[in-house]
Amino acid sequence: MNKSQTLVCHSFPSWDSSYKKSTVELMKSLAIDFNIVFLDYHYTWKDLLSKPNIPRLRILGLKSRFRKVQSKNESEILVFNAPPIFPIFKPIKKTIERYNQNVLSKSIKKLNARLKLEDCIYINAMNPKWADLRKYLSPKKSIYYSYDNIEAMKWAKEKNAEHESVFASKADLVITSSTALKNKFSTRSKRVLTVFNGFDNTLFNYVPTYSDSRLVSYLGSVDDRIDFELLRELLKSNKKLKFQFIGPVKSEKAHLLSEMYSNFILLGPKNQKDAAALIQKSAVCIIPFKNTEFTRYIYPLKINEYLAMAKPVVSTAFSEDILSFKKVIAIAQTSSEYNEAIKASLQSNKKQDINARIEFSAANTWQNRSAEFARAIAE
Repeated sequence: MNKSQTLVCHSFPSWDSSYKKSTVELMKSLAIDFNIVFLDYHYTWKDLLSKPNIPRLRILGLKSRFRKVQSKNESEILVFNAPPIFPIFKPIKKTIERYNQNVLSKSIKKLNARLKLEDCIYINAMNPKWADLRKYLSPKKSIYYSYDNIEAMKWAKEKNAEHESVFASKADLVITSSTALKNKFSTRSKRVLTVFNGFDNTLFNYVPTYSDSRLVSYLGSVDDRIDFELLRELLKSNKKLKFQFIGPVKSEKAHLLSEMYSNFILLGPKNQKDAAALIQKSAVCIIPFKNTEFTRYIYPLKINEYLAMAKPVVSTAFSEDILSFKKVIAIAQTSSEYNEAIKASLQSNKKQDINARIEFSAANTWQNRSAEFARAIAE
């Protein structure tokens, strides 16, 4: 690898997100061997008024739009924030789209004039609506990175599904985070490879310490991926157990369950260090996802984090990739199966079980995933 090579990541996930994103984690690891320019999420004027913890001064140009962020092994990532754009309002949709296109085009041209990015590798991370802006960079290679099924995302389908299909057909390479996504793009793209999600082994690792034998944990966004009917049955049947959910709460159903059941605790988003400490104290970890057109395309970040900490895991059979873990986790679908699996998992902490979980996850670090990503780029 040559550090003189620049990767420009045009990202939908924001750099300042309160929870983990595979795009950000990959770029952090790739920064060891590449110059990384991270084109941050394009914030709207509405975001400026409503979203906490965003770089407002940089978005407004009251502070430099460029910032160097320290990454791994003392490497740096250059994060760039474009000016704010307007959210789409249907009665004047075309006018707003022309305005937004003009704002972002000027911004990317200025970026290129300053950094001379003509020989870069362009990576569009689930941001296909703005993929045409790459023409102002003249990259030598264009890559689409897909980590979710955009066609099953209610808020994104209308705006992005068609753009995704067009860009994926033009891109030199599509990299996906799951087997189902690879299959989806196999008939639409020139070349498709899979790089599964990883985990940070400096934070998520096994420490032989006290765990609460009554504590069941979930790490991740609490949203409509969760099977809340299954969860309700688990809460009702296991009142002596505590179920703690760590992550941003995006479903009213979750709040309703927390009001109904005192053994259901919503902790909200935590930084990775605090999240790892909370998982460390857990007896069992769960992934209670529904089987949907969205979840069947998921390779969950959390699975390797749980296993790296040697935690017993119980999951539903929501995707092809989760089934590849069945040697070291329990797969359950009905509430009765899930109940039995949790009870069995509370007793499954023999040394051989602990070692099997750690060994299974060991190769799945972000360092190894970024090395796979780099090889895919180079081929």
